[in-house]
Amino acid sequence: MADQPIPQSHSELSAVFTAAADYINAHGLAKGIFAYASGACCTVGALSVAASGSALDAASDVCMDMPLVLFAALEAMAGRLPDVNEDPVEQIAQWNDAPERTAAEVVAELRAAAADALARECVLAARDANELAPEVAHRRRLAFVAGIEVTA
Repeated sequence: MADQPIPQSHSELSAVFTAAADYINAHGLAKGIFAYASGACCTVGALSVAASGSALDAASDVCMDMPLVLFAALEAMAGRLPDVNEDPVEQIAQWNDAPERTAAEVVAELRAAAADALARECVLAARDANELAPEVAHRRRLAFVAGIEVTA
């Protein structure tokens, strides 16, 4: 992953989940594709739009030059879903593309993820943000919210 500028907002991950939910509410849910020309997106596509302004496409390498907040959002969302795949993009896509999955269910899960991310971020921020350099504290908070183990 390319070195990313450190986002300044302590609620950025929550904001990405909320924006993705709002996007699907407004444009619809896509299945089997990141995005339709009409604007409808799958969960991964909506998270990508929310984090970077554009949906991923099948030709892109999902991990290359991905904004840090998108990586964290994908990891966190995959962690909320039944464990069917080690690749978070594939796991989210399989959940999204299930025939019974509705846009309302996806929006509800994204909103729940936003609330959980904000709550977890606040807990971590209260615990150690004052003890760490702001850049390290922010990266640690994003990793914590996404459920990624941080050893340093």
